[in-house]
Amino acid sequence: LKLRFSEEGLPSFFFGQRAAPGCNYVGSVDDIYKWLVDGGFDESLFTKKWVQNHCRWIVWKLGSMERRFPSQLSGSYLTYHHVLLQMKSRYDKELCNAKRPSVRKILNRDV
Repeated sequence: LKLRFSEEGLPSFFFGQRAAPGCNYVGSVDDIYKWLVDGGFDESLFTKKWVQNHCRWIVWKLGSMERRFPSQLSGSYLTYHHVLLQMKSRYDKELCNAKRPSVRKILNRDV
């Protein structure tokens, strides 16, 4: 999974397409993993596979929200900054506070 973002923080390239010209940021899983580690997050609580899985779902969620509400969110919701904020939020909820995602609760029939 590799994401490329423009200088404005907007995605300009997704999932295996050729690199867009003039693109300065590469939001690869390794970059996001490094951002988490450099940010002081406990490296023993997550793996690159965890980051890759959550990054994929975060991009899907943010992109879906932009498509659902184009007049309000178009071009402003699916940004590199929002991906990082969502990743931090998921780390805090799932790994630090030990709260399971809603889908996992439903699949385990705990709800």
